Amino acid sequence: MSEKQEKIVACAIEVFSRYGVRRTTMGDIAESAGVSRQTLYASYANKEEVLRAAVTQVSDSTIAEIEDAWREIESIEGKIDAYLDLAVLYFFDMLRKLPDAADLISGFREIGAEELAAAELQKQDLLEVQFQPFEAKLQTHGMTPKTMAEFFQTASTNFKYIAEDRDHLTRLLASLKQTTLVMLGETSNP
Repeated sequence: MSEKQEKIVACAIEVFSRYGVRRTTMGDIAESAGVSRQTLYASYANKEEVLRAAVTQVSDSTIAEIEDAWREIESIEGKIDAYLDLAVLYFFDMLRKLPDAADLISGFREIGAEELAAAELQKQDLLEVQFQPFEAKLQTHGMTPKTMAEFFQTASTNFKYIAEDRDHLTRLLASLKQTTLVMLGETSNP
């Protein structure tokens, strides 16, 4: 992605956050990015392409932040905490602050579905690598690192959409973390 495209996408994310996906126009994005509509259309054919690029950029950034955090953490519990902070709580807090969060979420789901699915698979792959050293223990529970990663990632992602508020989300994530640690053999049953 060129520097100009990165700037357009960053500005588009701000505009989508402010106005919602449906109400945002290419003109709004061009104005925010300080480029002409012609320049915008030279980079992206339509709003859907901009939205897809935005989903990809946010996903790539989140994955890089998770990997950076994990380099500093040795314990699986610490890695789970970092993942939940960066991949779930951060986005929950951000979405709750936006006036049209529901529109933003539904717009991302409708238009950026393939990009979102690819990002979720990347997160699962990251988690699978972290769960790999616990393969023997997981097998005693009828799980593999891959199935545990899929369960953990899917549950944590869905919790941010169904949680009533941050406290509720925190309780759900704490239960998921405890369950995961038990499955990995890293804690005793409470």
